[in-house]
Amino acid sequence: MKNKQIPYSEISFTHPEIMQIENSGEAKRYMLHSKSSNGSQQNELTLDEEVEGTTDNFDLIEMDNQVHEYVKLPKVTKVRRKSSIKRDFEDKNTRKRFIDDQGKRATADVGGNTVAKGLENKSLYDIQVQGELGEFIKVLKALENYSEVRSIDVIQGSLKEFSDAKRFVYLSDGVTESKYVIAEINLFPNKVVSVIEVEREDRALSTLICFLNHQQGKSFYYQQILFGLIDSHGTWDIEQLQFYNIDF
Repeated sequence: MKNKQIPYSEISFTHPEIMQIENSGEAKRYMLHSKSSNGSQQNELTLDEEVEGTTDNFDLIEMDNQVHEYVKLPKVTKVRRKSSIKRDFEDKNTRKRFIDDQGKRATADVGGNTVAKGLENKSLYDIQVQGELGEFIKVLKALENYSEVRSIDVIQGSLKEFSDAKRFVYLSDGVTESKYVIAEINLFPNKVVSVIEVEREDRALSTLICFLNHQQGKSFYYQQILFGLIDSHGTWDIEQLQFYNIDF
């Protein structure tokens, strides 16, 4: 994942766990011990798909295999708002508690809820799709050779990203997810045309060609257009396009 960009020069964040630790000679109030490790060093953490909080669509991704390359990394600042006391001394009043910690952890989404995925541009030659959308990609590759075209960026995904309860999200077999391709055609001089193509199968659905007046918030407009498409059961919502001042 290359050329990622975070549009901020500095990011500040705070959390209850981010505290200034102060050492103290006072006695501990309580002490926690793990039953599984019998007070010794904790066992290696195990990722578990069944731990409470995981989503149904659990995908285990090896973190070592992920490489993110950013154009420019922002400065990250931890803001410490509180302080905590670290007590090392124990006496007869120190209460000991034993907890059953099996060392299992889950790479779950926050709160177990579905996280809205961002729409990211990809190179035209990195897109691998079959069928009708595959023919659409071939047309884009031919279009890229025209002198008026500066470049073509492509966003690819599945309509299931926006809804899992609508019939139009799936093809006629009820299992295969319906896919979409958004092509951003950059023309000379400084003009961008967005072309949205969705798998039609046996449905009549026109290709949407539109001009976004605000390129900075284009992801929001794309999401709203696809939301409207799903809610309208496979027809472009003209009133919605006019509401957002999108020329189509």
